[in-house]
Amino acid sequence: SQAALLNARCLAPPPSFANDPEILLTRACCLDVQGDPTGAQILLSRVRSLIDAADSEPDEQLRRTRAFAELFLAHDPQTLSLAADHVRMFLHTAGATDNVDTHALFLLGWVELRLRRDPVDAVRLLTAARRDADAGGHHVLAGRATANLMLAYAHGGFFTAARGLSARSAAESPRAENTEWQHYDGGIECMAQGLVEYWQNKLSAAES
Repeated sequence: SQAALLNARCLAPPPSFANDPEILLTRACCLDVQGDPTGAQILLSRVRSLIDAADSEPDEQLRRTRAFAELFLAHDPQTLSLAADHVRMFLHTAGATDNVDTHALFLLGWVELRLRRDPVDAVRLLTAARRDADAGGHHVLAGRATANLMLAYAHGGFFTAARGLSARSAAESPRAENTEWQHYDGGIECMAQGLVEYWQNKLSAAES
């Protein structure tokens, strides 16, 4: 959430930071959340050009940031799969902080859910993300992890577990001003509930 604010903060530093690859990658993700994929891809292309033109290889931090940004900005299944595998590699190496890992777990679980290639892995990642977000006080992130976990359970056929999350998901739903979430996964709680009702042959409830 608050992608517009983060983008504005990234534009605030002195001009010498205007072409900093990590700032550009962050801005690209912000623009994508705000519904401007064209602007996001332009910034991503600038970063790739900067890295290709550099005299030295990017450092570890930039490689990590680029991997997560490219996962965030990928949309077709093949690119998503490759980007997800790349990010998974970084999660198993040293250098990240607990705070970064929490958001990375959510992002990877969110992507795995949409790839539909391993529902159990999506459940595992989103469960870890929800637990860590709760522990770290990231309440909006915890709420989105709960909602996505509910859908992952429903998709994987774990209907009792999905029902068990229904009340919590409703309580943790983002406030109205957090509309940027709606661009990505608005209404997934309703989708999860509908899937559970449908597969348990409660068709009237599924239609409503």
